[in-house]
Amino acid sequence: MPNRHDWNNRVKLRHLRAVLAIVDCGGITAAASRLLVSQAAISKTVAEVEETLAIKIFQRQGRALVPTVAGERFIDAARKISVQINNLGEELDLLTQGGDRILRVGLQAVTAHELFIRAAARVGLNQPDVRIQLREGHLDGLMQDLRAGRLDLVFGRIVPGLCAGLHQLPLLHSAASSVVASPDHPILSMENPRWPDLLMHPWVLPLPETPLRSHFDALVSQQLTGRVRCVFETTSLPSILALLHSMPLLALVPQTAARGWQDGGQAAMLDMTFQPQSEPLGLVWGDQGEAQPLLRLLRTELAEQSATSPLSWRGPAGRP
Repeated sequence: MPNRHDWNNRVKLRHLRAVLAIVDCGGITAAASRLLVSQAAISKTVAEVEETLAIKIFQRQGRALVPTVAGERFIDAARKISVQINNLGEELDLLTQGGDRILRVGLQAVTAHELFIRAAARVGLNQPDVRIQLREGHLDGLMQDLRAGRLDLVFGRIVPGLCAGLHQLPLLHSAASSVVASPDHPILSMENPRWPDLLMHPWVLPLPETPLRSHFDALVSQQLTGRVRCVFETTSLPSILALLHSMPLLALVPQTAARGWQDGGQAAMLDMTFQPQSEPLGLVWGDQGEAQPLLRLLRTELAEQSATSPLSWRGPAGRP
């Protein structure tokens, strides 16, 4: 029985092409015509791969060649390899030749914006003739645009109901959020403020339709006594920061943003974190996106970037 090392070195692309041609063309004669070789060459190629794998790929049923069970498995793998090779060729053409390509990306306001931007910037740097359109919005609207063909790709929370029937690639866990206060907020004079103390002050909170806001409202209604004084609602971090500088406010923002603001003296980070049990962050695209080499390049780059993140998705049981 040949081992895997033998297969890697002895199974050639011409073996895959010959087998797929026989299946797609319905026989050796038509396959030989497609590949511009003799029938004897096709038969010899199939015999070589069957000897290498020590299996029969085809069996005779009358005058027809029918794949065996093992042959079906080989054919399925051969098709996947063929698709990957075609995809690689398109991506290499894109890398070496460029071209006026547009990728329309929908961005949900989520905690991993910076990671996505880094990945998109790397693609843009290597593809000077490519345009990547970034459109921010709410997830339900972005998904409608994706299904209608107005977007090629969406980066945001992978919500089962909204993403059903679409291709999905979970990448990251949702990062924790922290409470921040305006630099001169009166809460900062308290030695050890707790959640009930915070409810006495005005807030800027995420929009009601966002998952983070839903989890926050559930926390307040189920575990705290009181009512949040929500004065502003926005998911825009620049707007939140501007509001914090305009009046004494509390806000719920991603920890990465909170730490940056505190280090820069733009806001004070309170010792209160909020970790919602939410869906993974990742990519969603439709069937048409499978044929776009630029989309595949961005997807690969983002997967590599997210793999090094401490929030890298490892499934619900693998929450970091």
